[in-house]
Order: sequence, then C-alpha cells, then structure tokens
Amino acid sequence: MPEIETKIEINAPPDLIFKILDDFKNAQVWNIVISHTEELEPNKKYFFKTNVGDMTTTRTETIENKKVAMLQEGSPIQEMAYLIEPKGEVTEVAIWGVFELEEQRSIMKMAGELLLKSLKVYVNHIVAGGKPEDYEKSFDEIKNA
Repeated sequence: MPEIETKIEINAPPDLIFKILDDFKNAQVWNIVISHTEELEPNKKYFFKTNVGDMTTTRTETIENKKVAMLQEGSPIQEMAYLIEPKGEVTEVAIWGVFELEEQRSIMKMAGELLLKSLKVYVNHIVAGGKPEDYEKSFDEIKNA
C-alpha cells in the first residue's frame, strides 16, 4: 500500500503539540476536516463527523511528546501517525499515512499538508494566549499558513 509523509515546523514546544494531538475528544476544535467527535471507547476509539465523510479512529500507539498513531475506518487514509521532534527553537511535526490507491497520492499529500497547517494555526493561537473556546477555524488562514 502507498504511504505519504509530510512535515511542518511549528514554533512551540513538543509537549504542547503532543497535548493537542493526544486529545482526540477535542480534535474538532483545531482539525479543519472534523466537525464533531464522539468517544466510543475511553481514550482509544472515536467517531468523527467530517467534511469528507464519517470515520472511526482507533488509537494504536502513543509515545508522550513523540508520537500519536491510529487506524481509521471510513477514511481514504487507513493508518496514520503524527510524529513530533524538537529541532532547536521549533518543533517538527510530521504526518505519516497509508492509503489504498497510488493514484490518491497527490490528494493524500495535500490533505496531510492541510492537516498540519490546521494544527500550526491552532497552536499559534494557543501560544499567543488564545483560549480553545475562542478559536475559530478559518480555511483561508489555514491554507496560507
């Protein structure tokens, strides 16, 4: 099966980024595609209503401040992980994913880049002193991040 990986640098500490990525229950706050989250199995399995269809996500691995991995049902990306690595003053966040069809590669890469930009804009909001409840997702801001 084909794989993708794309990366972004975020000006924030790894523990803050990990805390956001590890909180599946509140993914709809920052994730550009998720509009609703429902916890199906505590800290393990979640239902997401998204603008690309409904999906179920099951956490498969969590390494504090380093990695959050999951399997997905109902999504073109069957397996994915966020990888967090400090790089001096910034943190590099990679998204890695496995998908079904090679002809989906360009759209999967674009989706991964958009998810990382979505994370970056939200993290910037928090680092600037913003509160999660005051954050409003803006596609234009995310697209241009």
